[in-house]
Amino acid sequence: MEMDDKRPQCPICHDVARVPTRIMCFPCVKPKRGPACNSLSRVCWTCARRYLELDRPKHQRSNGTKRCLTCPAQVHTSLLEEREALDVDYVTMMRDDTTDYHCPWSEACSFRGSQQALEVHLLDACVCRPYVCPLCDEWMRHDQAAEHVSTCSACTTCLLCAHRLPHIELPQHMHNVHERTWCNQCSLWIPTAHMERHLAHECPQRLLTCPVCVTAVRATEWIQHLASDENNITRQMNHAMTRLQNCTQDLQRLHAAKMEVWRQHYDTSPSSTELRAVDC
Repeated sequence: MEMDDKRPQCPICHDVARVPTRIMCFPCVKPKRGPACNSLSRVCWTCARRYLELDRPKHQRSNGTKRCLTCPAQVHTSLLEEREALDVDYVTMMRDDTTDYHCPWSEACSFRGSQQALEVHLLDACVCRPYVCPLCDEWMRHDQAAEHVSTCSACTTCLLCAHRLPHIELPQHMHNVHERTWCNQCSLWIPTAHMERHLAHECPQRLLTCPVCVTAVRATEWIQHLASDENNITRQMNHAMTRLQNCTQDLQRLHAAKMEVWRQHYDTSPSSTELRAVDC
């Protein structure tokens, strides 16, 4: 990569610092006088991790020390944590307008982009980024992790279901998946870990409470019971509607009879006779 005086140069790879990082773990980070060593240079994030052995589990690191890139200060690599040892310089990254940085994990990777995009790529996107199996500590590319499970020395295969899993998880797997308990409702053998869910939601003989008649009904008879209640309610509603119609007709007849009585009373009253005589 062509060098640019405005971009910091990594003292480890002697190239432009990709994802420029300050090393914070040496005692010289807080000197009694003068500038701190980490203020004088920026290192590639990948170079810094490799130099301090942060890309390895602690038990695989050397028991030796690493020296500051500027002064004689030293630190034991076995004690380092990445979140405390490294600090990405985002200010320098934001000032860099270059967009042709390539991925340092592998020459086969086709990535090209800015410093900010490169950081995201290195952390989360690149399939070539290193991956350490947490079970056997074997190193591989990230895209080989899924295939590694089938050959991992720390894994075993369940003889009952052929599922591949870590040795330490086999007892829990046998308990959760293959240990079964007899259900006294439906007489089926259910995985012990699923028994509570089976009794609450799956057992065909579990009791359900009808929201209409508040009757306890077996799950196997639930649909028929609901249909029966629906028919009963429909029948009651039709009967009520018929009764309402009959009552309405009875009221109409009663009103007509009352009108007839009133009319006859009005026609035979003295006032009505006098009115007819005056008209004559």
